[in-house]
Amino acid sequence: MDRVFLAAAMLLTMMVATPARADRSDRAIEVLKKAQDAVGALRSISYRATTMGEGVLAKQRSIVDGLVKVKRGNGAGPDKVFIEGTTVFQSSRVVGFRFASDGKVASSLYDYPKFYRTGGVNDITMRERADLLPQEYLLAAAFDDELNGKPIAYEGIKDVEGVACHVVNVTYHTPGLPTARLYIGKDDYLLRRTERPVRMRAGGPGRESNALLVFTVRDLKANVKIDDSIFRLSCPPGYDQKNVISSRKPGVRQPARANYGLLPIGSQAPDWELTSGEGKKVSLKSLRGKVVLLDFWATWCGPCRRAMPEVQKLHNRYKDKGVAVFGVNCGERSRRVDPAKFMKDKGYTYGQLLHGEIVARAYRIRGIPTFYVIDKKGKILFATSGVNLGGIDRVIEKALKGS
Repeated sequence: MDRVFLAAAMLLTMMVATPARADRSDRAIEVLKKAQDAVGALRSISYRATTMGEGVLAKQRSIVDGLVKVKRGNGAGPDKVFIEGTTVFQSSRVVGFRFASDGKVASSLYDYPKFYRTGGVNDITMRERADLLPQEYLLAAAFDDELNGKPIAYEGIKDVEGVACHVVNVTYHTPGLPTARLYIGKDDYLLRRTERPVRMRAGGPGRESNALLVFTVRDLKANVKIDDSIFRLSCPPGYDQKNVISSRKPGVRQPARANYGLLPIGSQAPDWELTSGEGKKVSLKSLRGKVVLLDFWATWCGPCRRAMPEVQKLHNRYKDKGVAVFGVNCGERSRRVDPAKFMKDKGYTYGQLLHGEIVARAYRIRGIPTFYVIDKKGKILFATSGVNLGGIDRVIEKALKGS
């Protein structure tokens, strides 16, 4: 009888354990962790890439191809980026484009129609940049979403543009996100290709057809020397030119536009009361007498995650000097996300405030991360959007001295 029970127990264990191992391939997890380490070691990168549709999407999606060069920023500082390439539209028209950012000023231009735009790093956007520069080359936590995926499968070694690559198939944990197949260099563990299914209607109402959005890399070089001069882009003759924000002038206070529509410096900060990650009520009034640093963020936001180590450093430096540092979580895309657990898992110890959407509206948050420094009397001393926290420590020091 004991043997019967033992055999039944072993069978039950196999039935329960085997799918878990199949869903979470140890080999796939090992590859993704090494890929994350490889991204963390990047100081610069140069490559050529193409983003295009396959299947049904091939008939509806333009083809974007270009050269990308990136020099990583120090700490939480902005990266320096240069992109030059062409977009081939379905009409067969080929349009050249360029994008450059030195971490402070960004510029973009298109050859048709001929126009050039320049402004702050958060003012200049370009779809082609997103097509050719995925977060997997920028974030220290580049593969967090994949490592949290379920299932994760290892599919062996395949060739991408002459480079042997590990192939990992991921189904994302977050509801609504598609699966993805990632091709990661066998030797350097850097991303070489992604295939992401896109659900599309085809053949009439009620019929759906899978299509792929494919990003492919070639001629990749890591940690190469890049001349800083390429990160500034001037306007060619004959192009329509527009400055998206006002130019800085020495000795002249920046206009309100420099804060990207945020609350003006010197104004009274709107009061709020939110629940902390520990379930306690926290209000701005309760923090009178302290300097307050607010970081508006969300777990899905790559730049937010990049800035968090720098926010932690500020918390460590000033936590015993009368400064209260809080992340204000807002705009999460899934109710299943637990921001407090995210913070704990990452080892961040500064304060966390939950469900900050109404507060974000009051503070005119248009993009994240956004940072505010509020003085001991509740007035705004500093406001900025983006990952560049340069100068925020000087603002805090002045606030502590009361000047």
